[in-house]
Amino acid sequence: MKLFRIVAAGALALLAAACLLTPGRFDASLDVRKDGSFTYKYAGELVFVSPGSAAAAAATEEEPFDPEGQICTGAAADDSLEAEADAEADAASDEPRDCTPAELAEKRKEYEAGAAERAAKKKQEAEVAKQMFGGMDPSDPKTMEEFARRLQGNAGWKSVRHKGNGVFDVQYELSGRLDHDFVFPVFPEVDMVIPFVKVGRPSGNRVRIVAPAFVQSSDGGLKALGAAMQGQAGGADAALKKPEGTFTLTTDSEILTNNTRDGPARSTTGKTLKWTVGPLDTNRPEALLQL
Repeated sequence: MKLFRIVAAGALALLAAACLLTPGRFDASLDVRKDGSFTYKYAGELVFVSPGSAAAAAATEEEPFDPEGQICTGAAADDSLEAEADAEADAASDEPRDCTPAELAEKRKEYEAGAAERAAKKKQEAEVAKQMFGGMDPSDPKTMEEFARRLQGNAGWKSVRHKGNGVFDVQYELSGRLDHDFVFPVFPEVDMVIPFVKVGRPSGNRVRIVAPAFVQSSDGGLKALGAAMQGQAGGADAALKKPEGTFTLTTDSEILTNNTRDGPARSTTGKTLKWTVGPLDTNRPEALLQL
């Protein structure tokens, strides 16, 4: 348990300094033809979150010391004869227990003493986020509006509108040929993005489709740690929208593997695979096609 806490803390520190762009409510589709041509469409929300964004600022606002949320381990500092008799046996125990008034007083003192350090750390993380965002300030609504304007000037971005708090309403559509990997989204000023959809050509004229961001939860990994970070923030779940929508794949090529619930369905354009992204769907969409 202690080792997990150490590893998790390190990973959370990396996540805290990162810029994250995630889906909100959306409807996405990918059409792949057996000749290698494709069309990808995304309609819905993009949610930008970083230590300097308005959403993250609201989620990580400094909260007062919470005595009820404190956990202590090991032997309690108690002068009673019973505690003294059990102290040696309990010393090696790592089981959580309620804190004594003295321990709570010490924890409160440490919490208040660390306020300046936490504020400085948040300021530093916001600056890191700003640099990762091409020097733009993600906490400034005017900057977000300018980012939307610039983004709309790139191929595929039909419409981009900042709705506030780092949430963008977008209409995206791009067609091309799969003679190279395709990744959505790609932004000119952002260094770190969790791909919503990746389309690659591994070998043997096959196409692998993976949608890492089209899932609300998964078994461990950075996504679980990210959820832990949100929980630590105290209310981040209210500020950070979770992905919710559908991802539809249509193709006239052979479907070698897929992880949809119902499998392929026949359509006028070939076969259709559909994934629903919601709280009960914990697998990221995946499929392998033979062109």
